[in-house]
Amino acid sequence: MALKRTLLLMTTLILLTTSIALLGCGGTNGGGTTEGGTTGGSTTGNAPTYDLNEPVSFGGATFTFTGVEELNSIPVAFEDGEVYEPDNGSYLVVYFDFQGKAGNEVMGVDNAIFRLKDGQGNEYAMDTDLANYEMSALALDKDLANSSMLMWSNAELKHTLLVFDVDSGSSGYTLNLIESTPQGIETAATVDLGV
Repeated sequence: MALKRTLLLMTTLILLTTSIALLGCGGTNGGGTTEGGTTGGSTTGNAPTYDLNEPVSFGGATFTFTGVEELNSIPVAFEDGEVYEPDNGSYLVVYFDFQGKAGNEVMGVDNAIFRLKDGQGNEYAMDTDLANYEMSALALDKDLANSSMLMWSNAELKHTLLVFDVDSGSSGYTLNLIESTPQGIETAATVDLGV
């Protein structure tokens, strides 16, 4: 067990260090993404709305959101019987396919571009703990790519996921892809998750 835990910790630290190095110190990368810990709300404006399995062009890449699953726990990687449990009530897992383009800037896709919104108006963002623990463990368990390691310049199709810690009993979820503009943080696309 100690060896597995050490390997998981080392892998997480390497992924975190690589992500930080790729993301830089914040700002906009020019590819339609907001970097750093964006905490302000997003505005919908005239953003186009998409359904599941409908390709979304954003930041020079294509995102296709393929499914949603609600979980009460997520298995801890390399630890038999141990699980992560949500702080707010449940985990909402959003599955998607990502395909960048070879001509894009060589930068990582920041999870801050994703904002989940429920029918009651509550917004949820990915945070470092969710990305490093629950999301990484679930991606490993399901043999999917870790969305923290996606690159705008990678033209290879990647199957991956996001994990949000949401309030129990919420519904009417949409996923917004946000970007930084001269007018502030704006929603560039909205995906109706159908739940």
